[in-house]
Amino acid sequence: MILLVGGSGYLGSRLTKYFVDSGEDVRVTSTSSDQVYSVTPEHLDLSLPKDELLSHGSEEIFAGVRTVIFLASLNASQSEYNPELARKIKVEGSLFCLQESMKNGAEHFINLSTCHVYGDKLTGLVTEETEIKPKSHYAKSHAEAEKALKIIADKSNISLNSIRL
Repeated sequence: MILLVGGSGYLGSRLTKYFVDSGEDVRVTSTSSDQVYSVTPEHLDLSLPKDELLSHGSEEIFAGVRTVIFLASLNASQSEYNPELARKIKVEGSLFCLQESMKNGAEHFINLSTCHVYGDKLTGLVTEETEIKPKSHYAKSHAEAEKALKIIADKSNISLNSIRL
């Protein structure tokens, strides 16, 4: 089973359609109850404290999942308006989901990040070896999440990929 966390957004809804059309078993989480393609999302509000997330049935959401794709975050303008919430959702939310994924035996965790971690104005050749220089709250929350996820994943058996879009 594939779990798309924050799967009702622009990219998440397209990934859901792709996986469903490919015959994959898909589960989607969202703070919205609107159906995504042909999947009704499970409610997962990553702005809640960890103990509340656990008491709202998050354990069932991660049960039986082999791959988690973490898409949840505020957009760039929302992140500038509310940097604390941006960090809570992207950093703390991704760490919570990684830990729940590992606890439930998931094999893969894919974190969707942003090229904005490299700085404001991207010019020239940018590679994974390019130094990151996040300037905005949006970029900083993504860079912090990448780093924190890597620290935990490196000490476990789960495969972690952070993809910078």
